[in-house]
Amino acid sequence: MTFFLLFACAEEPQSVCPSWSGLGLESRTWTYAPLSEGDPWDDVATLLAFDHFELTRPGYDAELRCEADGLFLLNEHRVTDTLEAWWDYEPPALWMPALLESGTAWSLDAGYDYHDDAGVVVTRRADTQFAVVGEADQDVTAGGFSTLAIQVFDGAASDTRYYADGVGLVLDGTVQLVDVD
Repeated sequence: MTFFLLFACAEEPQSVCPSWSGLGLESRTWTYAPLSEGDPWDDVATLLAFDHFELTRPGYDAELRCEADGLFLLNEHRVTDTLEAWWDYEPPALWMPALLESGTAWSLDAGYDYHDDAGVVVTRRADTQFAVVGEADQDVTAGGFSTLAIQVFDGAASDTRYYADGVGLVLDGTVQLVDVD
């Protein structure tokens, strides 16, 4: 009598999160520090379900979901000394497309319900423009990175954010990456 053992090798699930977001199949922590004075803090992405994350930092949390066409923002919650507010995006807002290269442009153009701590609910529209304007090598406390430079314009202000493939945000006008696990 002969016995054969068959082992089925299931393929490992592959995240559809944009590689420039730094998100993948597990939770992750980034430590940032202000470019001026101030204490460092952690941004923690906790995996809630496959390609579904909660991002937290002091005074802020957001729920994000990765889909085939990019990373989407579902909701945000902010707390300051003077305000507590919630934003619920419906439909979810595109935070980062799946593929990024020089010249890629997109808009976080979404309706949301804004809730404040006094119980006021206002329906508003977010309209933030993003554009990949080039590539740049950036040296920060966490090391040297080849990055994509992404110009962000929210109607009132403009900023450039630098993202490294497989890492996420490395540098913007106010913070730099100190460590990532």
